Amino acid sequence: MSLVCLVAAGCGGATGLGPAGAAGASGSAGAAGASACPSVIDFQDGSTHGLALGARNTVFAAPRLAPGGATNDQGAAVFARPVLALPATFPQVRTDTPSVGEVSILPAGCPTTGLAGRTVTVELYWKLDGAIGSVPTHGVSLGTSTSAGGRALDFSDASIVFEGADLCPSGDASCGLRTLGTASALKLIHVFSDGDAVSGLFLRAVMESFEAPIATTVYVGSIGWD
Repeated sequence: MSLVCLVAAGCGGATGLGPAGAAGASGSAGAAGASACPSVIDFQDGSTHGLALGARNTVFAAPRLAPGGATNDQGAAVFARPVLALPATFPQVRTDTPSVGEVSILPAGCPTTGLAGRTVTVELYWKLDGAIGSVPTHGVSLGTSTSAGGRALDFSDASIVFEGADLCPSGDASCGLRTLGTASALKLIHVFSDGDAVSGLFLRAVMESFEAPIATTVYVGSIGWD
């Protein structure tokens, strides 16, 4: 992954490149006054980078650092370094409306313009913090905050859904890909096009649990931009 800057108008920081591609020792080759946005966030600097919960969030607790990383249900290390932790207890639902966890993947102050042709990659692990019966319908995605109809819009190339036992009793590959309580981390990748109407960028986790509340934690290992 090349260390390029997210800011289209210019960059700050030692690894920043200005729009003309000329690197300065102080990272000041970009336009003066532009916000400094990192091209890779891996949380090893001990900062949450101002990543905030989204307006549609109903289950994520405030983002916090997990200095010791994350392990899977078997105790094996998934991330052996500091990561962002998002605890979330998904309640038992009575309707077909899933509970949503939503967190920004852009640091505070970073623009959402000039992203056409860029690629964002989010590495994450969704851990079960307790026992469950059948695996519920759930999914993770990257998306923007609004669409033309004023609703959340998930990017199709960065959305993974698993249909639970209530919708897919067979539990085979036709049910989709399970992302909850797996053995290893996964990556969500989106390539921006000219047609993307971006108003905020978010990681979302959704779940429909009809049996009981389910305690989980979503660990974000890194957010990278090419």
